Amino acid sequence: MIILSIFFHHLTLYYNNLNRLYIEFLYDNNIMIDIYIITIVIVSILYYSIVKERSELGCYRISIDRQCDDDESVYVKNTKMEKNDNCEDLLQRMGSIVSYHEKGGVWKRCIIIATICVAVIYVVYNMNSKFDNIYHYLILLLLLFTLLYFYHNYINYHHFRRLKNNGIEILNQIKNKCYK
Repeated sequence: MIILSIFFHHLTLYYNNLNRLYIEFLYDNNIMIDIYIITIVIVSILYYSIVKERSELGCYRISIDRQCDDDESVYVKNTKMEKNDNCEDLLQRMGSIVSYHEKGGVWKRCIIIATICVAVIYVVYNMNSKFDNIYHYLILLLLLFTLLYFYHNYINYHHFRRLKNNGIEILNQIKNKCYK
């Protein structure tokens, strides 16, 4: 009788351990499934953001040759003065220039920059997982500064410079044509 009691006791312990292992297995697999789903969603959003941002920048193909036409981007399009523009056309073009920030979705640029920042942080952290030195933070600061500086210079060169030149040309024409 004692042997039978010990046998059932060990069988119960074995069953409980097996049940615990099965629950942990299911829990770990659910976490993996969650990670895969989250990764697929984030990659899909990032891909959509990149494709949409490229089309808004006037890029319609991926090739070795010149890929983008800055004058065809949604930010610069229809801001260049044409020869036969009347005063109303010039004012509309000027309105288009000053409404730069309303033309494109800022969220796309933010998700792209945030993803690049996370990738930079991941790489720097994996180079040395102990962030116990101020120099690691300095390297991270310099890398993120470089990324943001490049981004702003890209926007300034490709958009604001053209918009400024188009705006000055339109203002001079308005001055000469509309307010004589």
